[in-house]
Amino acid sequence: MSKGSIKEDKNLEERLKSYPLLKARIEELIEVVENNREDIEKADIAEQRVLEEVRKIGREAILSWSESQSKKKTEEIKKRKELRKHKKKD
Repeated sequence: MSKGSIKEDKNLEERLKSYPLLKARIEELIEVVENNREDIEKADIAEQRVLEEVRKIGREAILSWSESQSKKKTEEIKKRKELRKHKKKD
């Protein structure tokens, strides 16, 4: 884990509130592990379900990352435009 990714002021649950779809996928993975539905009786089925959920988590993580990057870039562009406006006025 890099220094920049440590969030001392927020725990995992608080951070996941910003990513509801990712949170839902992680909850689904936990459902598989806990097997509360008692629908998984064999290891190969458990493995298949875990792999499916991990793939979904991966897709959701990449989607969340791309949305975050898009927002950051949009904000950067807006700030640059504002700076240019202020420089032209001077």
